[in-house]
Amino acid sequence: MIFDDALAQVLTAPATLPQRVQDAQITLRYAAAETAADEAAGLLDMLTIILPLYRAGFLSADGAPTPDAACEMTMETGQSACFALTGFGHTPVMLHGLLRLVWLSYQTPPGAFDQLVQMLGDVEEAKEIFQDRNFADLITTVTLAAKGQGDVPFADMTVPRTPEYATLAAHIARSPRDLDVEIKGRFSLPQDVENAFLTAHNAGLFGDPPPLAQAEPEIWTTPAGDGVVLHVRDYMGDASYLVELINLCLAGDLSTVAKVIAA
Repeated sequence: MIFDDALAQVLTAPATLPQRVQDAQITLRYAAAETAADEAAGLLDMLTIILPLYRAGFLSADGAPTPDAACEMTMETGQSACFALTGFGHTPVMLHGLLRLVWLSYQTPPGAFDQLVQMLGDVEEAKEIFQDRNFADLITTVTLAAKGQGDVPFADMTVPRTPEYATLAAHIARSPRDLDVEIKGRFSLPQDVENAFLTAHNAGLFGDPPPLAQAEPEIWTTPAGDGVVLHVRDYMGDASYLVELINLCLAGDLSTVAKVIAA
């Protein structure tokens, strides 16, 4: 699991998940009926921004795109919202990540107020805009259901990939967060996929949410001979997620990655 105990305590989920998740439902029951619709709409907005990343094949079972992947939200009652995922073909890690997003959407990170004061330079101004959100006060139950192919334990975090994938992830994990990746051949990073990846990073899906005063990560490419150099700056997430992005941009052919160097 990659989410907090506060969510685990209110989560109802099956003991096993499909090895290839095709459809799923995440149902949230909110503590306050008067704010439930607005809270659910806010989460849907975040899911909509991130969705192009999953459509491109991020964490899909075979690394292939799933262009028909969609997410819709319906208010089942005045206090319950169901987020329906359809058209996917992803590993359970995708669902664990979305559950993590649910938790992070309703929980203020530790030290957030001090970070806000540092960023603004004014305690009173920080007090005026700071919102202290506590997941346990906002969400009473979370229910997960999923359909698909195969069967693995709920906690299985396996993403089947090539040996080159693991080698590159280990290399990047040993590198500084500012790095350049030399790639031979074509490399395609659509703008909506880039935006989705950076939004997911800043939301904390790939690791602890970055401090408020931390510069936002940047990803861009420059031509280099018959290939490109992928420039990565201020990436603070787990190395495997960055490799997953590179993998989908190269359609699974990581053999074209020539070198990773510190910037």
